[in-house]
Amino acid sequence: SFIRYLVYSLQFYLLLLAFNIELQIIDGFMVVFLIFFGFTIVPSIAVAELGIRAIITLLIFKIIGQYTDTSYEMSLVSTTSLLWFINISLPALIGGIFIFNLRFIRKNDFTEDHKEEEA
Repeated sequence: SFIRYLVYSLQFYLLLLAFNIELQIIDGFMVVFLIFFGFTIVPSIAVAELGIRAIITLLIFKIIGQYTDTSYEMSLVSTTSLLWFINISLPALIGGIFIFNLRFIRKNDFTEDHKEEEA
């Protein structure tokens, strides 16, 4: 769990830097901790999860006193959205594609096996 948390935190911090949100590494990891803590304590449903994540991120940055103009807010929302896409949406999509290739018990399979037993 700790390694997973470190990987997600590092991803988030690197995405913040990629979107020109300058934070010292210690400050960045503390902010990421607060954001992840906010994600954890606020209940959400899958449909609204991305929006709630963006709102929590904007709220945390406003609380810590970072200047938030429109381009800064768009960078924060983009960072949060990209992290969500990389770690949640993309693996779910790939898993959904592979799940269709699995062979489940189907009615046709059962009837073919039953015909072989009768013969």
